[in-house]
Amino acid sequence: MTNLTTPNGFQSRNLTKWSRYYVPQSDTNIYRAGDVVRSGSGSDTNGVPTVLPHTGSGAMRGVIVSVDPGLPATGGLQSDGQKLYVPAIKTRGYYLWVNDDPAATFNAVDDGLTPANLVAANVGTFVNFTPGAGATANGGSTAALTSSTFGGASGSGCWKVLQLNTGASYGAYASWIVQPANHELAQGGGGGAGGGITAIAQASDYNTAQLPAQASAITAAATAAGNAQTSATSAATAAGNAQTTANAAQTTANAAAVKAGQSFYLTFYVPTVADGDLVKIPVDVACTITKVSAVSAAGTTTLTPKIGSTAMTGGALNVTTTKGSSSPSANNVAAQGNDLVFTASSSSSCTGLAVTVTYTRNLA
Repeated sequence: MTNLTTPNGFQSRNLTKWSRYYVPQSDTNIYRAGDVVRSGSGSDTNGVPTVLPHTGSGAMRGVIVSVDPGLPATGGLQSDGQKLYVPAIKTRGYYLWVNDDPAATFNAVDDGLTPANLVAANVGTFVNFTPGAGATANGGSTAALTSSTFGGASGSGCWKVLQLNTGASYGAYASWIVQPANHELAQGGGGGAGGGITAIAQASDYNTAQLPAQASAITAAATAAGNAQTSATSAATAAGNAQTTANAAQTTANAAAVKAGQSFYLTFYVPTVADGDLVKIPVDVACTITKVSAVSAAGTTTLTPKIGSTAMTGGALNVTTTKGSSSPSANNVAAQGNDLVFTASSSSSCTGLAVTVTYTRNLA
């Protein structure tokens, strides 16, 4: 890989975790694949949290890998049908897929303005970045690592420089491998996860690891974002046929999702347990809780899963350092808009509580 002449945002190297976020119609910012975002305030009516553009320093939420392929029906298209941007003037709210894994790594290009800092001695240091806009309406991000900040000490930048990319050379517009150094979901990171809980992650069931439909759409979107800067002109020409391709791809994805199975899980972790409600999770899609598993690093507690204030029949679980589980048999169906609540009682020096909740939902 030779050094580039134009930065192209942040490109995921190991896309293993992503989440859905909301941009309301009233928002006047442009969002592009490869842009960095931070948490906003509020959510949509189903509890999907909002995000805002990151300003270049401070805690981040993650990097945009795609605009939701299903909403809205029109918008920025790459030649393969993947949506890459959200316009400033919006006719409705948008949803974004964001790589919000604190441990993820990314490819990024520096701004080339301070070549003297772009040397081997600054690998392992911390930097900020400069947000940018795509060259055309359909273009990807042009966010760049701020070369004047290379060499920063821990805590001084929102990215850590891991190494120079293979084939690149030190100097202006080099391609670097970086990792979030100030992430909202990291333990002790800016913003944190709130309430002493480090993160809540949702994935597909144990056997499939991830929904094939979502994996295909997001992985394709990440690849498209990496090539967006060079293919923007051809994308405008191909836009007429891209929507037909996207519709067909969505039909195929829906069919694959049904075949993948209907069992899912989510997990959460509580470092120190005190009696009372530990976590409340908004329900975005109607589901049925089928199993609750838990284990502690030390101590004991009784964990009671609820829908709102109603305990699930057969769901209470005596948690010890040996993994155990319960199988709720009634009061375990949550409608969209409900909250899943997990309450601790009779806690005795309980630390390191890890909980996995298995549920089913209709994918058709």
